[in-house]
Amino acid sequence: MPRDCLPPSASSRAVSATIPAAPLLAAIVESSADAILTKDLGNVITSWNPGAEKLYGYRAAEAIGRPISLIIPREHLDEARRIWKRVNRGQIVRNWDTLRRRKDGTCVDVSVTVSPLRDSRRRIVGASIIAHDITARKGLERELRRASERLELAHEIACTGTFEWNVRTGEADRSRSLDEIYGLLDGGTIRRHHDWVRVLHPEDRKRVLAEVRRVLKRGDRLDLEFRILHPDGQVCWIHSRCRLFRDARRRPLRLIGVETDITRQKQAAEELRRSEQRFRLIVEHAPLAVIMLNERQRIVLANPPAQKLLGYRRGELLGRGLSLLIPPRLRSVHARHEARYRADPRSRRMGVGRELCALRKDGSEVPVEIGLTPIQTTEGRFVMATLLDVRQRKLVQDILRRTNEVLEHRVLKRTAELRRVNAALRREARDRRRLQHELLEISEREQRRIGRDIHDGLGQQLTGVAMLADLLQEELKQKSLPEAAAARRLEELVREAQVYSHKLVCGLYPVTADPHGLMNSLQQLAETVTSLHRVDCRFNCSPAVRLHDNVKATHLFRIAQEAVNNAIRHGRCRQINLLLSVQNGFLRLEIRNDGRRWFAQPQRRTDGMGLQTMKFRSEAMGGTLDIRPVNPHGTSIACLVPVGEK
Repeated sequence: MPRDCLPPSASSRAVSATIPAAPLLAAIVESSADAILTKDLGNVITSWNPGAEKLYGYRAAEAIGRPISLIIPREHLDEARRIWKRVNRGQIVRNWDTLRRRKDGTCVDVSVTVSPLRDSRRRIVGASIIAHDITARKGLERELRRASERLELAHEIACTGTFEWNVRTGEADRSRSLDEIYGLLDGGTIRRHHDWVRVLHPEDRKRVLAEVRRVLKRGDRLDLEFRILHPDGQVCWIHSRCRLFRDARRRPLRLIGVETDITRQKQAAEELRRSEQRFRLIVEHAPLAVIMLNERQRIVLANPPAQKLLGYRRGELLGRGLSLLIPPRLRSVHARHEARYRADPRSRRMGVGRELCALRKDGSEVPVEIGLTPIQTTEGRFVMATLLDVRQRKLVQDILRRTNEVLEHRVLKRTAELRRVNAALRREARDRRRLQHELLEISEREQRRIGRDIHDGLGQQLTGVAMLADLLQEELKQKSLPEAAAARRLEELVREAQVYSHKLVCGLYPVTADPHGLMNSLQQLAETVTSLHRVDCRFNCSPAVRLHDNVKATHLFRIAQEAVNNAIRHGRCRQINLLLSVQNGFLRLEIRNDGRRWFAQPQRRTDGMGLQTMKFRSEAMGGTLDIRPVNPHGTSIACLVPVGEK
């Protein structure tokens, strides 16, 4: 150990005179609470005292002979090498705060002093290391740092800062957050009292300094608001709360305080004041009657429309209770409603469903509607009541009520007349449908009668003429007369007349009384059209449709017949499809062609007898007739009839 490690006192010289140096140093090392160890130039531990055993957890036998890296964390090895280099150059490293590793693997905060060890020739042969456990100190430092950070954060959030002014020297110590409040963002600060005086607003400087002098003279606390000027000229409001500390002779020593930036509060208060002023102006010039009540139900504001409505002057209303405007018969009820409203103040209409009246100065009552709105201001809670004079509206409502009664009477009378007219129209419609049905039935019966007459009369006569012509031909042929050819031609003409009369009879009596009669007739119609008019006419019915109502079957056939004739005559089509099916309890007959859309042509009459007859027939069956174009060209006529309808 170096010679200068021992204090040069008389007592130490006396001890060294009685105790040899080596045992004395050994006793000091053994009894030291700090960890003391030595290492050689190869960084191998050569000595290890009890303090080191206690600090690091290794016994001397476990540590001596091991490398010094045994107790150095890996991340601090570079730091240790730099220290060894300095020690090897003969330097002493004092109070180096670092980390060391214990036997259990945990790290401990230590303050290390490393000194070079020299032999008798003053050559460096190793180093002595004294480590002091500073865990408690580091914990306190960390706690102090966290407390300081929390304090700074609290200052930042609350826009506050602290200061301490030494009254005797004039020096000031201020927190960083207070410098930020004062706008000193470039590292500047206020170190002297006169520097602080310069940033005070000129209009507030005299007042603030007078308050400071008063406190220094006979007070101990200071609480005031003032303005300061930032370096950029911006004005900031400060609320300062200070306490003065004095010495034993009551002379001022230090002024310690907290200052808060209240600029936003001041701006909000000013804006609130202006808002309240604007509100009062709006209320004063509002077209509705408005009165304002305080928490004691006293009138504090009444605009001119309210004065006119109630018959009072402004001075007669201000400060008076609300009961002044309530009729005596309603005051007890109003007291209960007032208590409920105080428990739950919110914007709403007053007396919904009831008639409210306000008492005028002359004792008369005026019907009103009242709206209540609670308003919170810096002076407390107020209630704004709007009064709407409903006398004119009541008059209009009475007129409307009487008018409604008259109109209701007229409507009832007119409704009865309309019921009678509708009943007559329904009867007329029924009679018309009945007549249409009878006309169609008469037409069908007449056609069937004509068909029977042709079949029974003309048909039989043509058959007889054909037989006579055949006999005449045979006789003339046997006699080899030239008139035989004329007789044969006569027979052919008579046969053709028979075929034509048969087709005529089929057209007059189209559908047989058979469930399949409609299908057979439509099939025959398609074949006849194909053969006579050279138009591709096809009938499609899958599955088979059985219709027992011969009258309905006849109507459907006539509709198909008329639609086919219109398609050939007006549409000049080349193909016609007859489609018969049953869908959801309805019988559907559709006639579709690829000709021109004759019903959409303006030069064609779409209200001719043929189209009207088809509509009459569909209505007589309780059905509908739909005519529409088919893309890209052509026309579709569809008749939809209930199957069970008679």
